Amino acid sequence: MPVQQRQLSNGLQVRIIADPQARSASALVQVGVGSLHEPDAWPGLAHLLEHVLFAGSAGFQDDERLMMWAQSQGGRLNATTLANSTAFFFECAPALLADGLARLTDMLVAPLLAESAISQETAAIDAEYRLLCGHQDTLADAALSAAFAAHPWQRFQVGDDARFGTDTAALRRALMRFHQQAYYAANTTLWLQGPQSADELWQLAERAGLRFADRAPAEISSLQTATSSPSPAPLPHTASRPAPLPAISSEAVQTASSLSQTVPSATALPAQISNVLIPPLELSAQRDYILQRPDGERLRLSFLLTGGFSEELTLLRQLLRDEAEGSLMAALRAEGLCDELRVLRPYVSAEQQVLSIELTLVAPQHAAVAEGLLHHWLRRLAGLSDEQLQHYAALAVREFNRLPVMDRLRERAFGFAPPEAWPLRWQPLLAQLVAENLTRLRSGEQATEPRGTGDKWIAGYRLVQGFSLALAARHRDKAVLPAVIPTLDFFPRPQPLFAAESVSAALPLPHHHPDGGQAVLLLSPAAVLPLPWGQIMQAALRALAGSCIHGGGELKLECYQGLWLIQLSGPPELMMATLSSLTVRLAALPAGAIEQGEREYQRQQRAQQADIAVRALINALPSLWQNASPSPSVSPLPAMPWLASLYGGSRELHQQIARQLSHFPGRVNSPVEASRPLPVPQREYSVVTDSNDAAVVLFCPLNGSTPQAVAAWRCLALIFQPAFFQQLRVEQNIGYVVSCRWWQVAGRSGILFCLQSPTLTHDDLWQAIDAFLQRMATSLASLTADRLAEYRRVLLDSLNPHHDDPLTASREEWLQQQDPAPALTAEALAHLSLTDLQYHHQQLLQQRQLCWRVSNRKNTIV
Repeated sequence: MPVQQRQLSNGLQVRIIADPQARSASALVQVGVGSLHEPDAWPGLAHLLEHVLFAGSAGFQDDERLMMWAQSQGGRLNATTLANSTAFFFECAPALLADGLARLTDMLVAPLLAESAISQETAAIDAEYRLLCGHQDTLADAALSAAFAAHPWQRFQVGDDARFGTDTAALRRALMRFHQQAYYAANTTLWLQGPQSADELWQLAERAGLRFADRAPAEISSLQTATSSPSPAPLPHTASRPAPLPAISSEAVQTASSLSQTVPSATALPAQISNVLIPPLELSAQRDYILQRPDGERLRLSFLLTGGFSEELTLLRQLLRDEAEGSLMAALRAEGLCDELRVLRPYVSAEQQVLSIELTLVAPQHAAVAEGLLHHWLRRLAGLSDEQLQHYAALAVREFNRLPVMDRLRERAFGFAPPEAWPLRWQPLLAQLVAENLTRLRSGEQATEPRGTGDKWIAGYRLVQGFSLALAARHRDKAVLPAVIPTLDFFPRPQPLFAAESVSAALPLPHHHPDGGQAVLLLSPAAVLPLPWGQIMQAALRALAGSCIHGGGELKLECYQGLWLIQLSGPPELMMATLSSLTVRLAALPAGAIEQGEREYQRQQRAQQADIAVRALINALPSLWQNASPSPSVSPLPAMPWLASLYGGSRELHQQIARQLSHFPGRVNSPVEASRPLPVPQREYSVVTDSNDAAVVLFCPLNGSTPQAVAAWRCLALIFQPAFFQQLRVEQNIGYVVSCRWWQVAGRSGILFCLQSPTLTHDDLWQAIDAFLQRMATSLASLTADRLAEYRRVLLDSLNPHHDDPLTASREEWLQQQDPAPALTAEALAHLSLTDLQYHHQQLLQQRQLCWRVSNRKNTIV
């Protein structure tokens, strides 16, 4: 979709995307101030301001502010503080875009910044900082910054209790001044995307944009730029911060007056923060480091780039992530050097950025060869033809267009923008991907070695960006190539043709929506898949899936809340050729694929234990529910029943696939046992996490098998979600992870409650959830008919969502089929009453023995 740009009379930049096919709408505001603009006296101020802005504004408070409103409307929202900018964004139903934009604008131009909210959010940020002290990506970013000359990027910028101090009034004055000097029109960009016409979006943008002041307040003569020395413990809050937890966003209670009053400066600030000169990054003489981490062996190669490369980097990422035969990743895996590859942008400014290519190594001794093969591949990129570049660019655009609307705006604003413009500045980018611009960081268990002859290692701990890192400088090892250089090739190139096999009997194959558009074949295990066979199958099919993409198709094997699913789509000839190859590969698994899958499973287990505690508990729920057990990892694939169905496609293709499935290594669509009854959980399950915080997760499966029960439970979840956050996070400040939502575990739907706290005990958290559910009886008794009608409308809008992507549409339909409960219907919603809500709430309270309690309590008695 084309992006239309305009600058309003007050200097605010507007970008709109009129997307008639969009099923939702989104807004994003990006302000040109971030962690690098903070005064030295207040490290973390930009991050704190991002949090506190959500706590209420002059026009919208309590349940009407953006945070609570979006949750009650079934929308999404979040914010992020980057090095050079801060962004706020939300997604909602198209009809609600104007209401959401009014709330977003008001909180940015007229925040309350109440002292109570500030105190609450400083505690949340302090807890977040301690959580980041064990986060692999954050620590890798910090270690990477050590390879540059002294720069504000190396300062402490997340914030914590020690830096914010106890003088909340002074901190509020600093926040107010920081806000006044940065949040004005000419320093702001507004993005809007939705199905509305361009004229409608422009009207919304102008109405919202003109609320911003046209410039920062005039400079106060007594102010001078802060000159205090940098804080000794630095960390930038960049785009590599951990992915947001469910329903965790900046939030706080608000009282006190509006920001419009004049207050004295808490610290010296320039009149216009956006004009603060951020010095350019410069590589230091020492560019090679090794970081001790228990998260597996990784090699991060980072290039310092000059120039505003954006779409070019998205194209490069597409090439790097290609997994087809002949790709870099296929070669790295075939040589046993590397299992995974990621492309990151840990630092971005107007003129510079750092591009990181991170390899997950099979073993540390493979680093030099893996790097040599990467450099060899990069040199090959200079010879790609326009046809080849446009082929990969088209794949990147296709992948981008599948993202939700809000995520597309995020990528355009500060991520990997789609390579839609042509020609790109491709050769100038490649010219900078050279050793002169390179830094190297290897992380893993083997962190340091004693000094020896040649002083190869310099062992010790370093304080970088606020973290004490087991970081050692080292001399460069020369990158080398394998003894036999693997063949590297690029698309487009001829695709294999399907060779018809001997005629086989057609298996029974359900055909949904015949002749209804693009065909999608779905294959899923009919029983619990033994561990770690999902990861082994993924490893075996990666190269085939990569080649399928280049032919205009898709082959995916993913796990959705504990359920594994294969999806195959594309032109009929490609589908048949891919299905034939898939059958052969799963019937005779190579030893390399089994080893890769086992390593990936072990990495996932380690990553789960090191993850944010609540997220680790959520991820553990499906395996606890299924009571999955390991199976010997030897070829062939364990004999087990499979279920297959076809969505869309012609009747002829249906018959061809039905015959081809007779060769599949497993019983397909044969009679299987009826679904197992709902398992009765233990009193409490314990999951080991690295975090010292107390964390609990309560999953209450839907108790009822009628459409009326589904409607009542879905409505209860919608009511609980904002109330749970308001009561436990805002009013009681129980923890910094507070979430409630409708959820699915291994095919069963229900209501999920999550709490994590650095100060309270597990018993405290369980009691808080129980008390909340008891209090909701009173809230439900006072619920008005008008309010219930609003909830019914929100749920009604969620019915029968249209997905343009056939893979997404078929997957959502498949997930619904896994749930033994009936689907939510408009008729059930229309008849939903207050009495129904109260009845099902009482059922939830009375049958708590069916709820699943998971904690990270050590030595839990179960």
